Amino acid sequence: MASIDMKMDDDSAEAAEVLSDTGWDDGEGEDTGDWPAFAESARDVVEESNSLRSRHYSYDILTEIDLLDRQAVLVGRIVEQLFVSEAEATTLLRHYRWNIQKLINDWLDDSEKVHKACGLADVAPGLQSAKTRRNSSFYCELCDENVLPNETIGLTCGHRYCSSCWGKWLFAEFDKGPQAVFTTCPSFKCPAVVPDGLQLRLLPSSKRPQFKQWLLDGFVQGNRNRMKWCPNPDCDKIIENKASADKEIECRCGYVFCFKCELEGHRPCSCELVEQWQTKNSTDSENVNWIIANTKRCPKCQVNIEKNQGCNHMTCRFCKFDFCWLCKGDWTKHGSATGGFYRCNKYEEAKSKGDASLMEKEEQKAEEARTALQKYMFYFTRFDNHQKSIQFARKTRQNAESRMQKLRDIQGTNYQDVQFVLNAVNAVVACRRVLMWTYCYGFYLEGTAEKDIFEQHQERLEKFTELLHGLSEKPIESLLENKTRSEIVNYTRVVLRYRDNVIKAIEQGLTSAQDFPDVT
Repeated sequence: MASIDMKMDDDSAEAAEVLSDTGWDDGEGEDTGDWPAFAESARDVVEESNSLRSRHYSYDILTEIDLLDRQAVLVGRIVEQLFVSEAEATTLLRHYRWNIQKLINDWLDDSEKVHKACGLADVAPGLQSAKTRRNSSFYCELCDENVLPNETIGLTCGHRYCSSCWGKWLFAEFDKGPQAVFTTCPSFKCPAVVPDGLQLRLLPSSKRPQFKQWLLDGFVQGNRNRMKWCPNPDCDKIIENKASADKEIECRCGYVFCFKCELEGHRPCSCELVEQWQTKNSTDSENVNWIIANTKRCPKCQVNIEKNQGCNHMTCRFCKFDFCWLCKGDWTKHGSATGGFYRCNKYEEAKSKGDASLMEKEEQKAEEARTALQKYMFYFTRFDNHQKSIQFARKTRQNAESRMQKLRDIQGTNYQDVQFVLNAVNAVVACRRVLMWTYCYGFYLEGTAEKDIFEQHQERLEKFTELLHGLSEKPIESLLENKTRSEIVNYTRVVLRYRDNVIKAIEQGLTSAQDFPDVT
Protein backbone atom coordinates (compact mmCIF):
# COMPACT_ATOMS: atom_id res chain seq x y z
CA MET A 1 0.00 0.00 0.00
CA ALA A 2 1.27 3.45 -0.87
CA SER A 3 2.15 5.94 1.84
CA ILE A 4 -0.69 8.21 2.93
CA ASP A 5 -0.19 11.89 3.63
CA MET A 6 -2.43 12.67 6.59
CA LYS A 7 -3.22 16.17 5.25
CA MET A 8 -4.24 15.21 1.72
CA ASP A 9 -7.94 14.36 2.09
CA ASP A 10 -10.98 14.56 4.34
CA ASP A 11 -10.21 11.24 6.02
CA SER A 12 -6.73 12.45 6.88
CA ALA A 13 -8.09 15.73 8.16
CA GLU A 14 -10.42 13.83 10.46
CA ALA A 15 -7.52 11.73 11.64
CA ALA A 16 -5.39 14.78 12.26
CA GLU A 17 -8.21 16.30 14.30
CA VAL A 18 -8.38 13.19 16.45
CA LEU A 19 -4.62 13.17 16.89
CA SER A 20 -4.55 16.83 17.83
CA ASP A 21 -6.60 15.96 20.90
CA THR A 22 -3.83 13.63 22.03
CA GLY A 23 -1.21 16.36 22.10
CA TRP A 24 0.41 15.54 18.75
CA ASP A 25 1.96 18.55 17.03
CA ASP A 26 2.46 18.26 13.29
CA GLY A 27 5.02 21.10 13.49
CA GLU A 28 5.69 23.55 10.71
CA GLY A 29 9.36 23.98 11.50
CA GLU A 30 12.33 21.74 10.87
CA ASP A 31 12.58 18.24 12.25
CA THR A 32 14.78 18.49 15.31
CA GLY A 33 15.87 14.88 15.06
CA ASP A 34 15.45 14.57 18.81
CA TRP A 35 15.44 10.78 18.92
CA PRO A 36 15.98 10.41 22.70
CA ALA A 37 12.89 12.52 23.40
CA PHE A 38 10.84 10.50 20.93
CA ALA A 39 12.13 7.21 22.33
CA GLU A 40 11.03 8.22 25.81
CA SER A 41 7.58 9.08 24.46
CA ALA A 42 7.37 5.78 22.59
CA ARG A 43 8.27 3.86 25.74
CA ASP A 44 5.53 5.68 27.61
CA VAL A 45 3.02 4.53 25.00
CA VAL A 46 4.24 0.92 25.25
CA GLU A 47 3.99 1.04 29.05
CA GLU A 48 0.51 2.52 28.81
CA SER A 49 -0.52 -0.23 26.38
CA ASN A 50 0.79 -2.92 28.73
CA SER A 51 -1.02 -1.29 31.64
CA LEU A 52 -4.28 -1.23 29.69
CA ARG A 53 -3.85 -4.89 28.77
CA SER A 54 -3.27 -5.91 32.37
CA ARG A 55 -6.53 -4.22 33.33
CA HIS A 56 -8.50 -5.78 30.50
CA TYR A 57 -7.15 -9.31 30.70
CA SER A 58 -6.55 -11.52 33.69
CA TYR A 59 -4.74 -14.61 32.49
CA ASP A 60 -1.33 -16.26 32.61
CA ILE A 61 0.58 -17.79 29.72
CA LEU A 62 2.15 -21.02 30.93
CA THR A 63 4.81 -23.36 29.62
CA GLU A 64 4.90 -27.13 30.02
CA ILE A 65 7.34 -26.66 32.90
CA ASP A 66 4.78 -24.43 34.61
CA LEU A 67 2.19 -27.20 34.28
CA LEU A 68 4.54 -29.73 35.84
CA ASP A 69 5.18 -27.33 38.72
CA ARG A 70 1.44 -26.93 39.31
CA GLN A 71 0.99 -30.70 39.24
CA ALA A 72 3.81 -31.13 41.76
CA VAL A 73 2.12 -28.69 44.14
CA LEU A 74 -1.17 -30.61 44.00
CA VAL A 75 0.57 -33.96 44.37
CA GLY A 76 2.44 -32.62 47.40
CA ARG A 77 -0.80 -31.55 49.05
CA ILE A 78 -2.34 -34.99 48.56
CA VAL A 79 0.77 -36.74 49.89
CA GLU A 80 0.67 -34.53 52.97
CA GLN A 81 -3.06 -34.77 53.66
CA LEU A 82 -3.85 -38.37 52.68
CA PHE A 83 -0.55 -40.00 53.71
CA VAL A 84 0.06 -41.73 50.37
CA SER A 85 3.12 -41.97 48.12
CA GLU A 86 3.76 -39.53 45.27
CA ALA A 87 2.92 -42.21 42.70
CA GLU A 88 -0.34 -42.98 44.48
CA ALA A 89 -1.19 -39.29 44.84
CA THR A 90 -0.64 -38.78 41.11
CA THR A 91 -2.87 -41.74 40.26
CA LEU A 92 -5.60 -40.46 42.59
CA LEU A 93 -5.53 -36.95 41.14
CA ARG A 94 -5.55 -38.20 37.57
CA HIS A 95 -8.56 -40.40 38.28
CA TYR A 96 -10.34 -37.36 39.76
CA ARG A 97 -9.28 -35.22 36.78
CA TRP A 98 -7.18 -33.11 39.14
CA ASN A 99 -10.18 -32.01 41.20
CA ILE A 100 -8.34 -31.98 44.52
CA GLN A 101 -11.29 -30.86 46.65
CA LYS A 102 -13.59 -33.63 45.41
CA LEU A 103 -10.82 -36.19 45.94
CA ILE A 104 -10.26 -35.11 49.54
CA ASN A 105 -13.99 -35.07 50.30
CA ASP A 106 -14.53 -38.56 48.85
CA TRP A 107 -11.45 -39.87 50.63
CA LEU A 108 -12.72 -38.62 53.97
CA ASP A 109 -16.10 -40.24 53.30
CA ASP A 110 -14.74 -43.67 52.28
CA SER A 111 -11.00 -43.97 51.66
CA GLU A 112 -11.16 -47.70 50.90
CA LYS A 113 -13.72 -47.14 48.15
CA VAL A 114 -11.61 -44.38 46.58
CA HIS A 115 -8.50 -46.51 46.96
CA LYS A 116 -9.98 -49.33 44.91
CA ALA A 117 -11.80 -47.14 42.37
CA CYS A 118 -8.56 -45.39 41.47
CA GLY A 119 -6.58 -48.58 40.89
CA LEU A 120 -4.60 -48.61 44.13
CA ALA A 121 -5.28 -52.30 44.77
CA ASP A 122 -4.21 -54.12 47.92
CA VAL A 123 -1.53 -56.79 47.66
CA ALA A 124 -3.03 -60.02 46.37
CA PRO A 125 -2.82 -62.89 48.91
CA GLY A 126 -0.24 -65.62 48.37
CA LEU A 127 2.06 -63.57 46.15
CA GLN A 128 5.73 -63.47 47.00
CA SER A 129 8.11 -60.71 46.09
CA ALA A 130 11.30 -61.38 44.15
CA LYS A 131 13.35 -60.41 47.22
CA THR A 132 12.24 -63.52 49.09
CA ARG A 133 13.63 -65.69 46.30
CA ARG A 134 16.86 -63.87 45.62
CA ASN A 135 18.86 -67.06 45.10
CA SER A 136 16.39 -68.72 42.78
CA SER A 137 14.94 -67.91 39.37
CA PHE A 138 11.58 -66.21 38.95
CA TYR A 139 8.84 -67.77 36.88
CA CYS A 140 7.02 -65.25 34.65
CA GLU A 141 3.46 -66.36 34.00
CA LEU A 142 3.12 -64.21 30.88
CA CYS A 143 5.97 -65.65 28.85
CA ASP A 144 6.22 -68.99 30.66
CA GLU A 145 9.94 -68.43 31.26
CA ASN A 146 12.24 -68.46 34.28
CA VAL A 147 14.17 -65.21 34.71
CA LEU A 148 16.46 -63.65 37.29
CA PRO A 149 14.63 -61.79 40.08
CA ASN A 150 16.41 -58.52 39.23
CA GLU A 151 14.91 -58.74 35.74
CA THR A 152 11.36 -58.52 37.07
CA ILE A 153 9.02 -55.68 37.97
CA GLY A 154 6.10 -55.78 40.40
CA LEU A 155 3.29 -53.41 41.29
CA THR A 156 1.71 -52.61 44.66
CA CYS A 157 -0.91 -55.25 43.90
CA GLY A 158 1.83 -57.88 44.23
CA HIS A 159 1.80 -59.11 40.63
CA ARG A 160 5.26 -59.42 39.15
CA TYR A 161 6.43 -60.14 35.62
CA CYS A 162 9.65 -59.98 33.66
CA SER A 163 10.77 -56.64 32.23
CA SER A 164 10.42 -57.90 28.68
CA CYS A 165 6.75 -58.80 29.14
CA TRP A 166 6.09 -55.49 30.84
CA GLY A 167 7.57 -53.64 27.87
CA LYS A 168 5.43 -55.59 25.39
CA TRP A 169 2.30 -55.04 27.49
CA LEU A 170 2.80 -51.28 27.77
CA PHE A 171 3.68 -51.00 24.07
CA ALA A 172 0.39 -52.72 23.16
CA GLU A 173 -1.63 -50.56 25.56
CA PHE A 174 -0.02 -47.42 24.10
CA ASP A 175 -2.05 -47.94 20.92
CA LYS A 176 -5.23 -47.19 22.88
CA GLY A 177 -4.29 -43.52 22.79
CA PRO A 178 -4.73 -41.11 25.74
CA GLN A 179 -6.37 -43.87 27.79
CA ALA A 180 -2.93 -45.50 27.99
CA VAL A 181 -2.17 -43.30 31.00
CA PHE A 182 -4.69 -45.46 32.91
CA THR A 183 -3.11 -48.79 31.85
CA THR A 184 -3.63 -51.44 34.52
CA CYS A 185 -1.72 -54.51 35.64
CA PRO A 186 -1.68 -57.28 32.99
CA SER A 187 -2.96 -59.81 35.52
CA PHE A 188 -6.55 -60.84 34.73
CA LYS A 189 -9.06 -58.34 36.19
CA CYS A 190 -6.43 -56.67 38.37
CA PRO A 191 -7.37 -52.96 38.71
CA ALA A 192 -3.95 -51.70 39.79
CA VAL A 193 -2.86 -48.74 37.63
CA VAL A 194 0.68 -48.76 36.24
CA PRO A 195 2.57 -45.68 37.54
CA ASP A 196 3.62 -43.01 35.01
CA GLY A 197 7.26 -43.39 35.90
CA LEU A 198 7.25 -47.09 35.08
CA GLN A 199 5.54 -46.50 31.74
CA LEU A 200 8.01 -43.79 30.77
CA ARG A 201 10.91 -46.04 31.75
CA LEU A 202 9.75 -49.05 29.75
CA LEU A 203 8.18 -47.44 26.68
CA PRO A 204 10.43 -46.99 23.61
CA SER A 205 12.04 -43.55 23.45
CA SER A 206 9.99 -42.75 20.32
CA LYS A 207 6.75 -43.16 22.32
CA ARG A 208 7.68 -41.17 25.39
CA PRO A 209 7.02 -37.63 24.05
CA GLN A 210 3.47 -38.59 23.08
CA PHE A 211 2.87 -40.22 26.46
CA LYS A 212 4.11 -37.09 28.23
CA GLN A 213 1.78 -35.03 26.05
CA TRP A 214 -1.16 -37.18 27.11
CA LEU A 215 -0.27 -36.59 30.74
CA LEU A 216 -0.20 -32.82 30.20
CA ASP A 217 -3.41 -32.91 28.16
CA GLY A 218 -5.13 -34.72 31.01
CA PHE A 219 -4.11 -32.00 33.45
CA VAL A 220 -5.30 -29.21 31.13
CA GLN A 221 -8.55 -31.05 30.39
CA GLY A 222 -9.14 -31.55 34.10
CA ASN A 223 -8.88 -27.79 34.53
CA ARG A 224 -10.66 -26.93 31.26
CA ASN A 225 -12.77 -24.19 32.86
CA ARG A 226 -9.63 -22.14 33.39
CA MET A 227 -6.90 -23.80 31.29
CA LYS A 228 -6.60 -24.35 27.54
CA TRP A 229 -3.86 -24.94 25.03
CA CYS A 230 -3.20 -22.15 22.58
CA PRO A 231 -5.04 -23.26 19.38
CA ASN A 232 -2.10 -22.17 17.22
CA PRO A 233 -0.65 -25.50 16.01
CA ASP A 234 2.86 -24.03 16.12
CA CYS A 235 2.54 -22.97 19.77
CA ASP A 236 2.99 -25.09 22.91
CA LYS A 237 1.79 -22.55 25.48
CA ILE A 238 -1.13 -22.96 27.87
CA ILE A 239 -3.50 -20.19 28.90
CA GLU A 240 -4.69 -20.06 32.49
CA ASN A 241 -7.67 -17.73 32.58
CA LYS A 242 -8.31 -16.40 36.06
CA ALA A 243 -11.40 -14.38 35.17
CA SER A 244 -14.47 -14.89 32.99
CA ALA A 245 -14.27 -17.76 30.51
CA ASP A 246 -15.44 -15.70 27.53
CA LYS A 247 -12.35 -13.50 27.30
CA GLU A 248 -10.41 -12.88 24.13
CA ILE A 249 -6.89 -14.16 24.69
CA GLU A 250 -3.67 -13.02 23.05
CA CYS A 251 -1.00 -15.69 23.40
CA ARG A 252 2.70 -14.95 23.50
CA CYS A 253 2.96 -16.31 19.94
CA GLY A 254 0.66 -13.50 18.77
CA TYR A 255 -2.37 -15.71 18.14
CA VAL A 256 -5.66 -14.24 19.38
CA PHE A 257 -8.51 -16.59 20.25
CA CYS A 258 -11.74 -16.81 22.20
CA PHE A 259 -11.27 -18.71 25.46
CA LYS A 260 -14.89 -19.87 25.41
CA CYS A 261 -15.16 -21.46 21.94
CA GLU A 262 -11.41 -21.64 21.14
CA LEU A 263 -11.95 -20.12 17.68
CA GLU A 264 -9.82 -17.25 16.46
CA GLY A 265 -10.74 -13.94 18.13
CA HIS A 266 -14.15 -12.74 16.95
CA ARG A 267 -15.06 -9.71 19.02
CA PRO A 268 -17.52 -7.99 18.94
CA CYS A 269 -19.56 -11.05 17.87
CA SER A 270 -20.77 -13.62 20.36
CA CYS A 271 -19.77 -17.27 19.96
CA GLU A 272 -23.35 -18.11 19.01
CA LEU A 273 -23.41 -15.48 16.25
CA VAL A 274 -20.08 -16.72 14.90
CA GLU A 275 -21.43 -20.27 14.79
CA GLN A 276 -24.44 -19.09 12.76
CA TRP A 277 -22.18 -17.18 10.38
CA GLN A 278 -19.80 -20.07 9.86
CA THR A 279 -22.67 -22.46 9.28
CA LYS A 280 -24.11 -20.09 6.70
CA ASN A 281 -20.75 -19.81 4.96
CA SER A 282 -20.09 -23.54 4.95
CA THR A 283 -23.49 -24.85 3.83
CA ASP A 284 -25.24 -24.74 0.49
CA SER A 285 -27.86 -22.26 1.72
CA GLU A 286 -26.60 -19.47 -0.52
CA ASN A 287 -26.42 -21.82 -3.50
CA VAL A 288 -30.08 -22.60 -2.91
CA ASN A 289 -30.87 -18.89 -2.79
CA TRP A 290 -29.04 -18.38 -6.06
CA ILE A 291 -31.01 -21.18 -7.70
CA ILE A 292 -34.30 -19.71 -6.50
CA ALA A 293 -33.31 -16.21 -7.60
CA ASN A 294 -31.94 -17.07 -11.03
CA THR A 295 -33.71 -20.22 -12.26
CA LYS A 296 -37.19 -21.59 -12.87
CA ARG A 297 -38.48 -25.14 -12.91
CA CYS A 298 -39.45 -26.72 -16.20
CA PRO A 299 -43.29 -26.99 -16.17
CA LYS A 300 -43.03 -30.57 -17.42
CA CYS A 301 -40.08 -32.31 -15.69
CA GLN A 302 -39.48 -29.78 -12.86
CA VAL A 303 -35.73 -29.48 -13.51
CA ASN A 304 -34.23 -26.06 -12.64
CA ILE A 305 -33.31 -24.05 -15.73
CA GLU A 306 -31.19 -20.90 -15.92
CA LYS A 307 -32.08 -18.19 -18.44
CA ASN A 308 -28.85 -17.24 -20.20
CA GLN A 309 -30.23 -15.34 -23.21
CA GLY A 310 -32.77 -12.58 -23.74
CA CYS A 311 -35.39 -14.64 -25.51
CA ASN A 312 -38.35 -15.89 -23.46
CA HIS A 313 -38.48 -19.12 -25.50
CA MET A 314 -36.98 -21.80 -23.28
CA THR A 315 -36.18 -25.39 -24.24
CA CYS A 316 -35.58 -27.82 -21.41
CA ARG A 317 -32.39 -29.72 -22.16
CA PHE A 318 -33.68 -32.74 -20.26
CA CYS A 319 -37.23 -33.30 -21.55
CA LYS A 320 -37.00 -30.93 -24.58
CA PHE A 321 -40.23 -29.18 -23.60
CA ASP A 322 -40.60 -25.70 -25.12
CA PHE A 323 -42.16 -23.13 -22.81
CA CYS A 324 -42.35 -19.41 -22.07
CA TRP A 325 -39.98 -18.07 -19.39
CA LEU A 326 -42.52 -15.51 -18.18
CA CYS A 327 -45.77 -17.43 -17.96
CA LYS A 328 -44.29 -20.96 -18.16
CA GLY A 329 -46.97 -21.86 -20.71
CA ASP A 330 -46.57 -24.07 -23.80
CA TRP A 331 -44.53 -22.15 -26.37
CA THR A 332 -46.69 -23.44 -29.23
CA LYS A 333 -49.39 -21.10 -27.96
CA HIS A 334 -47.02 -18.11 -28.22
CA GLY A 335 -46.04 -15.99 -31.17
CA SER A 336 -46.51 -12.50 -32.57
CA ALA A 337 -50.06 -12.51 -31.30
CA THR A 338 -48.86 -12.84 -27.73
CA GLY A 339 -46.19 -10.18 -27.89
CA GLY A 340 -43.35 -11.91 -29.69
CA PHE A 341 -40.26 -13.53 -28.28
CA TYR A 342 -39.29 -10.84 -25.78
CA ARG A 343 -42.65 -10.05 -24.21
CA CYS A 344 -45.56 -12.18 -23.13
CA ASN A 345 -48.81 -10.23 -22.93
CA LYS A 346 -50.54 -13.41 -21.85
CA TYR A 347 -48.62 -13.13 -18.63
CA GLU A 348 -49.41 -9.43 -18.26
CA GLU A 349 -53.06 -10.11 -19.04
CA ALA A 350 -53.17 -12.89 -16.49
CA LYS A 351 -51.70 -10.60 -13.87
CA SER A 352 -54.17 -7.84 -14.65
CA LYS A 353 -57.07 -10.26 -14.25
CA GLY A 354 -55.73 -11.61 -11.00
CA ASP A 355 -55.26 -15.09 -12.45
CA ALA A 356 -51.52 -15.25 -11.88
CA SER A 357 -51.35 -15.60 -8.10
CA LEU A 358 -49.13 -18.65 -8.37
CA MET A 359 -46.76 -16.92 -10.76
CA GLU A 360 -46.67 -13.82 -8.58
CA LYS A 361 -45.83 -15.89 -5.53
CA GLU A 362 -43.05 -17.52 -7.48
CA GLU A 363 -41.78 -14.13 -8.58
CA GLN A 364 -41.98 -12.79 -5.06
CA LYS A 365 -40.08 -15.78 -3.74
CA ALA A 366 -37.40 -15.30 -6.37
CA GLU A 367 -37.14 -11.59 -5.59
CA GLU A 368 -36.82 -12.28 -1.87
CA ALA A 369 -34.09 -14.81 -2.63
CA ARG A 370 -32.27 -12.28 -4.81
CA THR A 371 -32.47 -9.66 -2.08
CA ALA A 372 -31.23 -12.10 0.56
CA LEU A 373 -28.39 -13.21 -1.69
CA GLN A 374 -27.37 -9.62 -2.44
CA LYS A 375 -27.34 -8.80 1.27
CA TYR A 376 -25.25 -11.85 2.08
CA MET A 377 -22.76 -11.14 -0.71
CA PHE A 378 -22.42 -7.53 0.44
CA TYR A 379 -21.40 -8.52 3.95
CA PHE A 380 -19.44 -11.63 3.00
CA THR A 381 -17.24 -9.88 0.41
CA ARG A 382 -16.28 -7.23 2.96
CA PHE A 383 -15.73 -9.86 5.63
CA ASP A 384 -13.54 -11.79 3.20
CA ASN A 385 -11.65 -8.66 2.14
CA HIS A 386 -10.63 -7.87 5.72
CA GLN A 387 -9.69 -11.51 6.26
CA LYS A 388 -7.34 -11.36 3.29
CA SER A 389 -5.98 -8.00 4.45
CA ILE A 390 -5.17 -9.57 7.82
CA GLN A 391 -3.17 -12.29 6.09
CA PHE A 392 -1.29 -9.65 4.12
CA ALA A 393 -0.63 -7.56 7.23
CA ARG A 394 0.70 -10.60 9.06
CA LYS A 395 3.23 -11.10 6.30
CA THR A 396 4.44 -7.54 6.80
CA ARG A 397 5.37 -8.47 10.37
CA GLN A 398 8.38 -10.26 8.96
CA ASN A 399 9.45 -7.11 7.15
CA ALA A 400 8.82 -5.04 10.26
CA GLU A 401 11.55 -6.85 12.18
CA SER A 402 14.14 -6.14 9.48
CA ARG A 403 13.08 -2.49 9.27
CA MET A 404 13.38 -2.20 13.04
CA GLN A 405 16.90 -3.59 12.88
CA LYS A 406 17.85 -1.04 10.22
CA LEU A 407 16.54 1.76 12.43
CA ARG A 408 18.55 0.45 15.35
CA ASP A 409 21.69 0.30 13.23
CA ILE A 410 21.20 3.87 12.03
CA GLN A 411 20.21 5.42 15.36
CA GLY A 412 22.15 3.17 17.73
CA THR A 413 19.08 2.53 19.88
CA ASN A 414 17.60 -0.51 21.63
CA TYR A 415 14.73 -2.73 20.55
CA GLN A 416 12.06 -0.99 22.60
CA ASP A 417 12.83 2.36 20.98
CA VAL A 418 11.94 1.06 17.52
CA GLN A 419 9.12 -1.24 18.60
CA PHE A 420 6.60 1.34 17.41
CA VAL A 421 6.99 -0.11 13.90
CA LEU A 422 5.84 -3.57 14.99
CA ASN A 423 3.20 -2.11 17.30
CA ALA A 424 1.62 -0.31 14.34
CA VAL A 425 1.49 -3.48 12.25
CA ASN A 426 -0.02 -5.43 15.16
CA ALA A 427 -2.59 -2.68 15.65
CA VAL A 428 -3.60 -2.93 11.99
CA VAL A 429 -4.10 -6.69 12.35
CA ALA A 430 -6.11 -6.20 15.56
CA CYS A 431 -8.35 -3.56 13.98
CA ARG A 432 -8.92 -5.53 10.80
CA ARG A 433 -9.90 -8.57 12.83
CA VAL A 434 -12.55 -6.51 14.61
CA LEU A 435 -13.68 -4.93 11.34
CA MET A 436 -13.95 -8.35 9.76
CA TRP A 437 -16.33 -9.53 12.46
CA THR A 438 -18.33 -6.29 12.45
CA TYR A 439 -19.60 -7.40 9.04
CA CYS A 440 -20.86 -10.62 10.58
CA TYR A 441 -22.48 -8.54 13.32
CA GLY A 442 -23.94 -6.11 10.77
CA PHE A 443 -25.45 -8.92 8.72
CA TYR A 444 -27.63 -10.00 11.64
CA LEU A 445 -28.23 -6.52 13.05
CA GLU A 446 -31.85 -5.36 12.94
CA GLY A 447 -33.25 -1.88 13.49
CA THR A 448 -32.59 1.14 11.30
CA ALA A 449 -31.50 3.58 14.03
CA GLU A 450 -29.14 1.13 15.68
CA LYS A 451 -27.77 0.05 12.31
CA ASP A 452 -27.07 3.66 11.30
CA ILE A 453 -25.09 4.29 14.49
CA PHE A 454 -23.19 1.05 14.05
CA GLU A 455 -22.30 1.70 10.40
CA GLN A 456 -21.16 5.24 11.17
CA HIS A 457 -18.53 4.06 13.61
CA GLN A 458 -17.66 0.98 11.59
CA GLU A 459 -16.85 3.30 8.70
CA ARG A 460 -14.77 5.54 10.93
CA LEU A 461 -12.76 2.63 12.28
CA GLU A 462 -12.13 1.49 8.70
CA LYS A 463 -10.81 4.94 7.79
CA PHE A 464 -8.49 5.04 10.78
CA THR A 465 -7.24 1.52 10.11
CA GLU A 466 -6.45 2.27 6.46
CA LEU A 467 -4.56 5.41 7.46
CA LEU A 468 -2.53 3.57 10.09
CA HIS A 469 -1.81 0.82 7.56
CA GLY A 470 -0.43 3.44 5.20
CA LEU A 471 1.70 5.02 7.92
CA SER A 472 3.09 1.65 8.97
CA GLU A 473 4.40 1.04 5.45
CA LYS A 474 6.29 4.31 5.09
CA PRO A 475 9.93 3.92 4.00
CA ILE A 476 12.85 3.88 6.44
CA GLU A 477 13.80 7.43 5.45
CA SER A 478 10.45 8.72 6.71
CA LEU A 479 10.72 6.75 9.93
CA LEU A 480 13.90 8.66 10.76
CA GLU A 481 11.82 11.86 11.02
CA ASN A 482 10.37 12.71 14.40
CA LYS A 483 7.14 13.90 12.81
CA THR A 484 6.46 10.55 11.13
CA ARG A 485 7.50 8.58 14.18
CA SER A 486 5.20 10.63 16.39
CA GLU A 487 2.34 10.19 13.94
CA ILE A 488 2.73 6.43 14.03
CA VAL A 489 3.09 6.17 17.82
CA ASN A 490 0.17 8.46 18.60
CA TYR A 491 -2.04 7.14 15.85
CA THR A 492 -1.46 3.55 16.95
CA ARG A 493 -2.68 4.47 20.41
CA VAL A 494 -5.68 6.42 19.12
CA VAL A 495 -6.81 3.73 16.69
CA LEU A 496 -6.56 0.97 19.31
CA ARG A 497 -8.57 3.06 21.77
CA TYR A 498 -11.25 3.68 19.18
CA ARG A 499 -11.30 -0.03 18.37
CA ASP A 500 -11.81 -0.82 22.07
CA ASN A 501 -14.65 1.71 22.25
CA VAL A 502 -16.37 0.15 19.24
CA ILE A 503 -16.11 -3.32 20.78
CA LYS A 504 -17.36 -2.13 24.16
CA ALA A 505 -20.33 -0.28 22.69
CA ILE A 506 -21.44 -3.22 20.54
CA GLU A 507 -21.02 -5.84 23.27
CA GLN A 508 -22.97 -3.72 25.75
CA GLY A 509 -25.74 -3.00 23.24
CA LEU A 510 -25.98 -0.05 20.89
CA THR A 511 -28.53 2.58 21.84
CA SER A 512 -27.13 5.94 20.68
CA ALA A 513 -24.07 7.65 19.30
CA GLN A 514 -23.04 8.35 22.89
CA ASP A 515 -22.17 4.66 23.17
CA PHE A 516 -18.90 5.51 21.44
CA PRO A 517 -16.87 7.56 23.93
CA ASP A 518 -14.16 9.91 22.74
CA VAL A 519 -10.98 8.11 21.69
CA THR A 520 -8.68 10.37 23.68
